Amino acid sequence: MVMVQTVLNSDNSYLMESIIISLISGVLSGVLVAFVNNLLVRNKTQAETEKLMAEAEKLKAEAEKIRVEITSYILKEEILFDGSKGIQNYDIEVTTLNGNTLNLLDFDNGNLILDRRSITNSPCRLKLLTYGSKKNLDSISKKQVNGIRRFRVSFESIVSNGNHLLMFAFVDNLTGTLLDSIRGKVNVELNQSAWERFDLVFKVPSDKDCRLDIFCLRSSEPSILKIRNLMILENVG
Repeated sequence: MVMVQTVLNSDNSYLMESIIISLISGVLSGVLVAFVNNLLVRNKTQAETEKLMAEAEKLKAEAEKIRVEITSYILKEEILFDGSKGIQNYDIEVTTLNGNTLNLLDFDNGNLILDRRSITNSPCRLKLLTYGSKKNLDSISKKQVNGIRRFRVSFESIVSNGNHLLMFAFVDNLTGTLLDSIRGKVNVELNQSAWERFDLVFKVPSDKDCRLDIFCLRSSEPSILKIRNLMILENVG
């Protein structure tokens, strides 16, 4: 369930984008589910089953890549961060709101794992550290011409217990302060026990080097949050 705290009327183009993304995701997901179900109903040895599941995961990764490419082409988007091939430990760090490093992150098969079993009500901040096609930039560079930039953040997540309240926000890369924006932050409540996709749209000023921070404001009970296929894209149409 997505709870957007920054309440704004969505324009027609945004609604159209959401419809396109939903259709593409639905078609690819449906094909994958049918394929996996067809495989699992047959009598297989353990080795055969493991092989087929590995092939299914590979197919799912390829389908996700196709979905991203098709969606980006339709919406005329530039990829600023590509987590479809996995999120690594050098891509992100977690700190307290005061900047002290926390040892709460783990990474498994490209999935980001945030372990909130030891702390539930203490907020923390996930800082995305790498940008660009080669992940060789530490921020999203400002534009020379002042104006508004439109970003889309796409990801999948799953929660082991309870719910997590997150705030996705674009911040000034130097100061870490939230950018004064039309739609610079979006709050999301995650409580799903199966992988679910989210697409968030942001509008921020173009005169600052910025980065994406994810603020984990609270979790209702000790649990683990997993995020995969994190993408940041900019509309350049």
